[in-house]
Amino acid sequence: MVSRPLPSISAKIEILEQLACVWNDAGLKYSVTNGLQGYPFDIGRDLDICFHQDHLRCALELTVDHLKSRGFTVLPYKLAWVYWVVAFRVTDEGSVDSIQVDLFDHLQWAFSWIIDGPGDSSGVTSIGPFQVDHWSPVAKRLVLNALSQNYGVFEKKPNYLETTREELDSLEANFKLLSGGDFKGLRQAIGNRDLDGIKAEIPSFRKAVMRTSLLGLRKLGRRFHSAWLKQWCVNLNPRRTTPIITINGSDVERLKAWTEDLHQYLEKHLVFTCDEIGDGPTDISSWGGWFRFVIRHCRRDRRRSALQVLQIYRNHPWRNPRVGGKPAMGFGLPKPSIVIEFDKFGEERGKEAFQDGVLMTLLDWLSGTSVRLLGKLER
Repeated sequence: MVSRPLPSISAKIEILEQLACVWNDAGLKYSVTNGLQGYPFDIGRDLDICFHQDHLRCALELTVDHLKSRGFTVLPYKLAWVYWVVAFRVTDEGSVDSIQVDLFDHLQWAFSWIIDGPGDSSGVTSIGPFQVDHWSPVAKRLVLNALSQNYGVFEKKPNYLETTREELDSLEANFKLLSGGDFKGLRQAIGNRDLDGIKAEIPSFRKAVMRTSLLGLRKLGRRFHSAWLKQWCVNLNPRRTTPIITINGSDVERLKAWTEDLHQYLEKHLVFTCDEIGDGPTDISSWGGWFRFVIRHCRRDRRRSALQVLQIYRNHPWRNPRVGGKPAMGFGLPKPSIVIEFDKFGEERGKEAFQDGVLMTLLDWLSGTSVRLLGKLER
């Protein structure tokens, strides 16, 4: 088998630049908040874009229409108030062009809208065709992560601590708006890329931001509603977006060997994050084991799927005769989205052909989901 070519980063950049031109030509007000690191030679896995609230729906429709006109299969997901537009197409050379743009009109922490629309035109600059204000990028990649005490992201992505002079200048006014104080110590720590200093200053900043959000009346109802909506969609009642895949097979050793790096193969060709492959339980003969697996699915698996993470099992127990237990228990388990029978892939076909077959099966499933999501969008 000839290896499938890897996606072209230049093709991805070109498509995203064309999208920005479409938004610009329509006069939409927006700011790219994350994903332009490395541009114009590289670009992020996805782009996060904050639109003016009156322009968000128009931006969604223009984005979908443009991508469809360029031959993409488009999946316009929605989680709370955020639209995640994922699109892919298979090129004549066999590579998979895959992009994602996240569209929203605000981002919040607790009851405070840390980003509330793009900045006014006087504070907006252009990076290529993309419009970027000074506050929303530093707010998205640094302030929101610090408020959430998600410090691990700065260790994985140290460039998130880097700030421009214009971004630093935007901190004082926005800190006063969010917290009622200028927090000079925190601003200095950010300017010095001092993670320990940020950690030391954040607790008092968090308290001040929370206090200001609870006492302020501006957009009070909408802020509380979106806070509830986020909890409902992510934690209380997450709904599947990306599929849960099971690969069932009798040759357990070969199955494990051929799937151990499958998540990396899929991430090379698609924008989705993919969890490492997990083994399903080998036996659900006890009600305790059955119940634990159901609870795991209802809590972890559905939440991961709602956050657009691909999940793959080896020998998921749903209607799988290879898993011990009472047959009736298998019928009561949550159903995977895609079931792939590994035994149909003979050893002579090779590991790479198998992994490519999983990719093509996944793309077929996503194509069917696209029809359903586009139908909902047009209602």
